[in-house]
Amino acid sequence: MSQLILSHVSKSFISQGRPDLLLDINLYVDEGECLGIVGSSGSGKSTLLRMIAGLETLTQGEIFIDQKLMNTVPVTRRGLEMVFQQHALFPHMTLEQNILFGLKHRSLTKAEQRQRVKWVSKLFDLERVINQLPMHLSSENIQRGALAKAIAPQALLVLLDEPFAGLSGDTRSQLRLELNRVQRQLGTTFVMTTHHYQDAMAVADRMAVISHLSDQTMTNLEQVGPPLELYHNPRNTQVAQLIGEPKMCFLKGALVETNNKLSMVKLTSGERIAVQVDTRQGEVGSAITLGIRAEHLRLAQNPQETHLLAQVVGIDKFGADTFVYLNHQGRQLVLRMITATALPSVSEIPLHFPSEACYLFNDQGIAFPRTSEQLYL
Repeated sequence: MSQLILSHVSKSFISQGRPDLLLDINLYVDEGECLGIVGSSGSGKSTLLRMIAGLETLTQGEIFIDQKLMNTVPVTRRGLEMVFQQHALFPHMTLEQNILFGLKHRSLTKAEQRQRVKWVSKLFDLERVINQLPMHLSSENIQRGALAKAIAPQALLVLLDEPFAGLSGDTRSQLRLELNRVQRQLGTTFVMTTHHYQDAMAVADRMAVISHLSDQTMTNLEQVGPPLELYHNPRNTQVAQLIGEPKMCFLKGALVETNNKLSMVKLTSGERIAVQVDTRQGEVGSAITLGIRAEHLRLAQNPQETHLLAQVVGIDKFGADTFVYLNHQGRQLVLRMITATALPSVSEIPLHFPSEACYLFNDQGIAFPRTSEQLYL
């Protein structure tokens, strides 16, 4: 198991006529931990992983593995393995030969190498296809093979760049479960990138969200923490929209009453909604964004509960859940309901915003602290 520290790491491509990509990234990965780095395409996830591996130079900052500075240490001496997004299996070699190739420069006898192949093929359920060429393998088994090739050397640190890319449905879910099991079983330190937050939530102990740099930001590292902490308490609107499906719904408005527990906002459409957040750092009249997730929005049961009316624009039924897509003054809202719940056959429905379930963000997109005792609904 290895410990990884990134201290004030930055990457700039200004010399190539391109802007900064990563700025002031500070991360700590404990021994045996799995960190999931989540961000949209082009945010710098893969570049960050390549800098840890030594495949990309740093513009600024330091990288430490087991308290040893790695900035000038070549790739082959960093004691890590990496799974690339394109899986990196040689097409002219069988799966067994691919795994053996990764063990060539290890201090292992041929018998020990064969034993490693047998071990990882069993670990990833590849015994029946171990002698096949990649062209004859399913996409799932190609990915399993790439993971087996990275795990076989028993490196203390494994880097996974989009390890579930190209997989979908049950295949993706099954491989996430297997990778989680293997990581726990071996106690290896994993760092994984993905633009699917579900991958990180299923596998990682902690998540780090990075975003595209803007002119006003000092870093594109938005938030780091346990997956459910980021889901229930996003630091800003960037994290709130990236983590969760459907995306968090947003409505614009202004702060009309500040308080340390229960605050009042007025939407641009005129409705007033109470929110259980601490807004003492805000100012009355300042612009805010009200956020709520689909599973927290409620169908109002009576006029007293009704906060606003929204037009129904579409309905999707997915077995146990029904998602109702709504429009309110040009803003989209999504209501998640149990499919068995009867939906009024009208074009406009009344909505209730539970005060304990709402989020509030200031004009910079930073979340006000939530004060409800029922934060995890």
